[in-house]
Amino acid sequence: MNFLAALFAKAGINVGTATGAAAGEVRASGDVFALGKAKGLQAQIADYTVVDGSAWVNLSTSVQILTGCTTTFTPTINETVIVWMSYRLNCGGGSAACNAGDNSRAYLFLNAVQQGGGVEILAPGGVGVLWGTYYKKLSLTANTAYTLDLRASNLTGNRGQGLGNFMMLRLAG
Repeated sequence: MNFLAALFAKAGINVGTATGAAAGEVRASGDVFALGKAKGLQAQIADYTVVDGSAWVNLSTSVQILTGCTTTFTPTINETVIVWMSYRLNCGGGSAACNAGDNSRAYLFLNAVQQGGGVEILAPGGVGVLWGTYYKKLSLTANTAYTLDLRASNLTGNRGQGLGNFMMLRLAG
């Protein structure tokens, strides 16, 4: 189980594989959970998706989609979406190992538009795998097609490799 799926399982949210899940995705829908228990608020989960990267990507100075980190969907109602992304930088991989101080960044894109600042990782040199996380809350409109993906680059050179994954929790309304 993906670490993000495990997080929801610990919170008591029923997570399973639903019909229509693509390879590398875990989906669950219909669960109700408390938001702000002291105030008694609840939200209906419209969909829960985990997308895992399928291969390390050799980084360059150009922002590129991380392999396997794309999903496309069309909500049938207005939704609030919370996306948690994780990004790993392999400092010793790629066309060349990272130099100390290399600045690698990963970004969340919705319909080809960058959503916030993303994750920034500074490499200590050409050895090791570093990890960072980022989350973003999005408001989506019913009956509009959306593509969500993770993209990354090494701003300082064509060095290192990137791998990502994300979890998307879609809430009704």
